[in-house]
Amino acid sequence: MRQRVLIILLLFLIFQSGTAQTAYRKIAVGFTLGKTLYVGDYGGNRLYDFGHSEFSQGYLSTGMLVSAYLSPSFDIGIQGNYGDYGYWNTALNNFLALKYEASVFAHYKLNNNYVFRENSRWSPFLSAGMGIAGYARNTIKDKAFYPRGTFTGIDFIIPIGFGVKYKISRELAIQYQYLFTFTDSDYHDQHMSGTDPFISNANDAWGEHLFSVIFSFKTSSFVKTHPWRLRYEPDNGWRSHNYTD
Repeated sequence: MRQRVLIILLLFLIFQSGTAQTAYRKIAVGFTLGKTLYVGDYGGNRLYDFGHSEFSQGYLSTGMLVSAYLSPSFDIGIQGNYGDYGYWNTALNNFLALKYEASVFAHYKLNNNYVFRENSRWSPFLSAGMGIAGYARNTIKDKAFYPRGTFTGIDFIIPIGFGVKYKISRELAIQYQYLFTFTDSDYHDQHMSGTDPFISNANDAWGEHLFSVIFSFKTSSFVKTHPWRLRYEPDNGWRSHNYTD
């Protein structure tokens, strides 16, 4: 039941937030590959602790994002990720779960003509959001005779971080983003104590390195209301201004 509620909320937020990306490319959709770094009662490092994993590739996730243009300084959107979540310290001190999360976010873009030029290929940004996360047992990868985690309950999460997007063309960009996610629970790793001063009440948390490929599109509303502007979309230096694609 909780998984159905999470999926319904994710779909609702996607349709609500996919309104505009730029004045010329109003919708942006991205596909994401990420790596999760647990922080909690077992230990963990929120930024670069890649060694505490039972898998050589670490705890990987895939996801999708839809972003919406508000102004030269702000974008809003939704993103969701699904994948492995865990930590391996010893054969006795470890846990493993599948984590699925969805959050709405706001990006403060630094290429807003205050810090960097708006039509720069590079677009660094700060990010903050809120959302929900759920958990399930990984029955394929979990080879233990008992579940290595507590999978009940839906968490409220607050992801904050930073990133940078690089525009390859008008339609295509690549993006790196780091997010640190706070949660309101402390039991999914089967422990309820901790000493990390960065985590309020020693709740479970995680960091994520996210790499995305992003596609942006024109919408019919802009074409109908601004047909003359399509010939003069900023080219960011890769083609002449006059075009009609």
